[in-house]
Amino acid sequence: MLVQGFDHFVVPVNDIVVAEDFYVDVFGGKIVKRNGLNVKSQSLGPHTFMDIAGKRIGVYLQKTERGQAIATRGAPTYSFTTTKHGIEEVIDALARWKITFEGPQKNSHPFAVTTLFFADPAGNNFAIYVPSVDGQSTPVTGQRLTGVGYLELEAPKLDESIKFYQAVLGFELLGRGEEPKSHRSQASMRMGSGQYLLLTETAFGPKGYPMSRKIPGPHLGFYVAPQQWRDALAQLDTLGIPNGDRGEEAKGRHAGGTAGTYMDDPAGNVIQYITEGMS
Repeated sequence: MLVQGFDHFVVPVNDIVVAEDFYVDVFGGKIVKRNGLNVKSQSLGPHTFMDIAGKRIGVYLQKTERGQAIATRGAPTYSFTTTKHGIEEVIDALARWKITFEGPQKNSHPFAVTTLFFADPAGNNFAIYVPSVDGQSTPVTGQRLTGVGYLELEAPKLDESIKFYQAVLGFELLGRGEEPKSHRSQASMRMGSGQYLLLTETAFGPKGYPMSRKIPGPHLGFYVAPQQWRDALAQLDTLGIPNGDRGEEAKGRHAGGTAGTYMDDPAGNVIQYITEGMS
C-alpha cells in the first residue's frame, strides 16, 4: 500500500489567536511555526502549525465566516487518540472554555472504547478517543494526546468517494451502513496504518475558504514513505489524477527535491501526499 496512513490536517478558523490558545490549552499543543505574517510569506495567507500528538497540525485563517451553527458532532470530524486520563484533562479544558461536548460515549465506533465529541470555536468537529486494541495508537511520551486517529469526511456522492479512496489511496472498504446520529449512509474504510476513514453521504459544507489543490490552505495530509514516493506519483499519473506541489514556489521548495503533491477528492477535500523532509 503506497499511502501509509493519515498524517496531519490543516483546518480553517475564524481567529488565529483564539485557535492557537484553544489548541494549546485543550489539545496540549505547542506552537512551532507561524506563516503569512511578513511580506515574504503573505501570499500564503496567515496560518500556524502546532505540534500535537507528535504531528504538525495547522490552523488557517478563513476568508469569510461559515455561517453555520456550531454542533458537537458533524462531518468532517478530525480525531486524536488518547488515554482515560487524557480524556479527563480534555474535559477539564473544555469546561474552562465553556465548550459543549458529548460523551465520553462508550463504543461509539468498533475501534474506540470511549469517545468525546466537540467542536473548536470555529466549528471544526473533533473526537478524542481511547482506542480499542484494534485501533491502538503508539503513545507519544509526555503529551496529552497519543496520535492522530480516524477521519470522517463528507461524501455527497458516496460511491465516487469510495472508488477514489480505494483506487487512489489504496484504502480497504470494510463495509457500508448508517451514521448512528443522522442515519445517513456511511462507508467505513481502513488505511495501511490501521487508521479508519469514515465517508458520510452528506453535503460538502462551507469552509470559509476556497478549497482547491491549486490554492494554499486547509488540507488533509497522508504519509508516503520516501522509497515509495516516485511510485505514488507515477500511480497518480496512471490514474489520471491532476496533482501538483502548490507550495513549491511560495515555500521555496525546488523541483526534484523531497516535496509533496496535492489533489482534490470527489467531494472537494484537498488531499496532500507528504513524505520525509517536508515543511
